[in-house]
Amino acid sequence: MKPLNITKSRRAAYSLMSTGLHGENGLDPITSLHLIKIFIQPILTYGLEVILPTSSNLLKLEKFQKQLLKRIMSLPICTPDPSIYILSGFLPIEAQIDQKALILFNNICRQDNSNLEKKLAIRQLTVKDQSSNSWFISIKKMIFKYGLPSPLQLLNCAPKKFQWKRTVQIAVYKYWKEAIISSGKSYMSLRHLNIEAYNPGEFHHLLDINTTNDPTRETTRLAIKLKLVTGTYILQNKRFRYTENETPICKLCDQGDETLCHFLLDCQILQPIRQKYFHQIDEILHLISKDNFRTLSSHDKIQIILDCTLYYTGLKGNSENIVKLDAICRQMSYALHIARYRSLDIKRK
Repeated sequence: MKPLNITKSRRAAYSLMSTGLHGENGLDPITSLHLIKIFIQPILTYGLEVILPTSSNLLKLEKFQKQLLKRIMSLPICTPDPSIYILSGFLPIEAQIDQKALILFNNICRQDNSNLEKKLAIRQLTVKDQSSNSWFISIKKMIFKYGLPSPLQLLNCAPKKFQWKRTVQIAVYKYWKEAIISSGKSYMSLRHLNIEAYNPGEFHHLLDINTTNDPTRETTRLAIKLKLVTGTYILQNKRFRYTENETPICKLCDQGDETLCHFLLDCQILQPIRQKYFHQIDEILHLISKDNFRTLSSHDKIQIILDCTLYYTGLKGNSENIVKLDAICRQMSYALHIARYRSLDIKRK
């Protein structure tokens, strides 16, 4: 049954991808992720609240979901896992199954005391110890994990259906939000991503492209921006570590190591492209905070280009300007990427 869930989900995913649901060649990421949530996730987790998967099967399901989300956002396999959840707002498969299983347990609790399932629940929770493979013991562990009332207390006084659903959702979201944010902070490659903005069920602002423009073009631009902010964009300072006969020196200007700072701010070959966008960024920053982009430190400039919400944490009333700023920075990142690759192709010839 468990492998069947993965097989059906793969078929559904590939069916959707063949109609345009695939990275920068298809729909915008938010629309694609909505389709994943509606069509793929229900199949992937169908029935698993009744027959809880083993750790090995849970790992397979989790691996499939992460691969799918990375493809949707045009990110490589090496992308840090926390960034996938932070950007998409998705929960791990374990959290999704836990949530469904806890809701099912409440359905049992709300039954009449003469019901066989409720009698079985009382017996198992009373007799079995923590090492048991009983479904009810697994539920007991989930309840303690999320800090919910004890299972026997719930059996004696079951909360109403919608009240319990809300309670479980809040507890699961809080637990996994803290876990994913904590995990994300351990990755240096995610230092420019606003990790604290992660809210289960909500997309990161970076995915919110303006679909009134050409969505295909904006999706293509977004793919480069996401690679830069997750530290998976390949520059010379990273390439030379894994490739023989390579150096960290920038192949465009030969004037320093090609780091993220060099690519976005310093490379003289890319300066004409960069200058055009710096003027627009300056104008919007003046509206947001009166800052002068050109006088900021290199670290602050990079942060604004990659994820300005981390630099302007807590700033309210400027959502429209933040969206405009993010769009300009997305365009600039893509323009630099195109200019870099064209220049490298000319040099090779």
